[in-house]
Amino acid sequence: MLVSLETLERAGRLEATRGALIDDCSVARLLKQHGGRLWIGLTEQSHSLRQYETFSDIEHMVSRTAFNQLNHSSLLLVCAIAGMVITYLAPPLLLLTQ
Repeated sequence: MLVSLETLERAGRLEATRGALIDDCSVARLLKQHGGRLWIGLTEQSHSLRQYETFSDIEHMVSRTAFNQLNHSSLLLVCAIAGMVITYLAPPLLLLTQ
C-alpha cells in the first residue's frame, strides 16, 4: 500500500488502526475517510510481512478475517457458503446432467 506521509499523518498514522483484525482494509477505510484517494492495482512484485508456513496457518487467517468481514453474522456466513457452493459446484453438476 502506497500512501503519502501527509495523508497518513492527517488520518492519525497507523496507530489509528492498531488492533484491527484486517489491517489493510482498516487502513484503506481510514485513508478514505480523511480525503485520501484509493486505487487498487496489480503488481508483479509483492512482499508479505506475515509468514504463513502451513496450510493450517492460511486456513485460520481466512476463517477469522472472513467472519469479521461478515460482521460476525451466522446468517451472512450461511448465505456466503451457499453462494460459493452454487458458484463452484453447480456448473460441473449441470454439465453431468446434460
